[in-house]
Amino acid sequence: MLQVEVGVPGARTRIPLSRIDWRPANRGHKNPLRGPAAHAGRFLPDSHLHTFALNWLPQASAMRAGNLPFAVDLPAFVDTLDALFDFAGFVFRIDHMTMIEMPPWLPRLL
Repeated sequence: MLQVEVGVPGARTRIPLSRIDWRPANRGHKNPLRGPAAHAGRFLPDSHLHTFALNWLPQASAMRAGNLPFAVDLPAFVDTLDALFDFAGFVFRIDHMTMIEMPPWLPRLL
């Protein structure tokens, strides 16, 4: 999981703005029934992106309640850790995201 969030210095509470859930352990996300018609009630069985745009309520100048409740599928090309970091850098608008060292990676759980 990679997430961009905002908070107040010294406060423990953070507000998520956008998140990528890549290969989530719980295997899926269900969008709420109420919300953007194209996405309402949709089940996403694998990796997904919680975009700022889908979860921002301009009329309220606030994020939707519920920890970024709406998401969309990740593009199919985001299938490796390197591709994930490239995609995250683009989506989150973070230059040089690939400078972050890749963690040791095992293809199976121990």
